[in-house]
Amino acid sequence: MEADVLNRTNLRRHTIVAGVFFIAVLSVQKVWADVPDYPDRSVNVVIPYPAGGSGDTTVRFIGRKLSERWGKPVIVENKAGASGIIGTQAVGKASPDGYTALFTTTLHIQNEAVGKKAPYNPITDFVPVGQVLRSPAVLVVSSAVSANSFGQYVDFVKSQQSKPSFGSAGNATTSHLYGELFTRKTGLTAVHVPYKGGAPMMTDLLGGHINYAVIDVGSVMPMLKAGKVKVFAITGAERSSLLPNIPTFKELGFTGFESYGWMGFLLPKNTPTSVTEKWEVALSAITKSPEYTELINGLGMEPTTIQAAQFSSVLKSDIANWRRIAEEARITAE
Repeated sequence: MEADVLNRTNLRRHTIVAGVFFIAVLSVQKVWADVPDYPDRSVNVVIPYPAGGSGDTTVRFIGRKLSERWGKPVIVENKAGASGIIGTQAVGKASPDGYTALFTTTLHIQNEAVGKKAPYNPITDFVPVGQVLRSPAVLVVSSAVSANSFGQYVDFVKSQQSKPSFGSAGNATTSHLYGELFTRKTGLTAVHVPYKGGAPMMTDLLGGHINYAVIDVGSVMPMLKAGKVKVFAITGAERSSLLPNIPTFKELGFTGFESYGWMGFLLPKNTPTSVTEKWEVALSAITKSPEYTELINGLGMEPTTIQAAQFSSVLKSDIANWRRIAEEARITAE
């Protein structure tokens, strides 16, 4: 009898303790999900590439605007190395509380598409919160070339006795992928010449050391305005407001060139929805401002306001497209 009473007493105690623990867990989860005061301290934004360049300019501008909106410091940190993998991994391992964000580029998914090994999954280990710009690429040649249209240029290259060459900003980059795709789609046989960035490649293009390239508009625009180069086609699903008179590859009968280069923000997976929503609202306001539009257009890119759901779709469709291009062009990270 006494044993039964003791067992029932212990059972009630365990039930009460379990109930209190369950309520406590729910309370913690609710607070974690709501995060009403976010941000209540400084926010760190990692860009996994070296300082300088259009990406650096863009993220520092947005960082200043976020600081103004939130009333807290937004610190931009360049953590370069291994084609962006080192900085990206650091963000992936960070606490999913919204205080460490990643500002990255198309390379985030291209690494996966070309078989570059990384200690994270670019899709499932991150939460996209906003794509803030896109960057089409153009087929560019020296103005010394006599051809004045896409068709004329392809015929001109095919008529040359020497084997043509095309440049890129590096192996397995967007310019390499699109350059190789153009070469194969037009039936050309060309030598790929990789450079350490777009600037030295453009210098050699002007000097006649390479024949053509398919590279981002930002790298080409100053020389195009100066009359030093010609542009015959542009990537993307539609003509660009930056160069409205230039036809897309698709218009010219060549598919596969629809994906854009882009830049955007991601957070570690499991970041509370209330935090990602605050990022979405802030980024939307910043990217729609005339000041931001002027900055991005000046860098030779197109401002975008693509929020989480749509950005997630872009990531998934782009990784499939870049993988297909890499396979078709037989490009790997090695």
